[in-house]
Amino acid sequence: MNKVIFLDIDGVLNSQKWHKSEAHIKIHKCMIRRGNLGKLSYEVFNASMIDPDALKLLQELVDNTNADIVISSTWRKGGRLENIKSLFKGLGFTGNIVGATPVLSEDYCCRGNEIKKWIIDNIKYEDRDKFKYVILDDDSDMLFQQAQHNFIHIDGRVGLTDRDRYFAVIKLNRE
Repeated sequence: MNKVIFLDIDGVLNSQKWHKSEAHIKIHKCMIRRGNLGKLSYEVFNASMIDPDALKLLQELVDNTNADIVISSTWRKGGRLENIKSLFKGLGFTGNIVGATPVLSEDYCCRGNEIKKWIIDNIKYEDRDKFKYVILDDDSDMLFQQAQHNFIHIDGRVGLTDRDRYFAVIKLNRE
């Protein structure tokens, strides 16, 4: 594993723009008409939360970098990694989701520390100089080194953009 994308979901693969979009509203209106909104399964609800355009950009990022995905989103809590993998696969995503960052205690709860812990636990020390990663997140609770070199701050109002994907490709493919 040479390249990893640490992926937040809310604000990255969905956004204020997506929630206000005609497509998203249409999905929910259809569910309300059918009387299904109160009976939504976990999978159906979460599928409606993912912006297909943002997921397509993530797929392009993976295709252009051969990077694996590590889920750093709060969606990982409660042992739901297999559900996330299944959801993404059902939406046509073919990238490799290899794990999730640990959930640390409140004393160490910033996302940057969770990412650092995952790297320590999963990347051999002697391989870390060859290891490349980016963090796609709409929050900015990263460690200084991560923020300087690995972090792509996604605007949660619009989600993942082609510009964000472009910079992630550059960071992951740099020599």
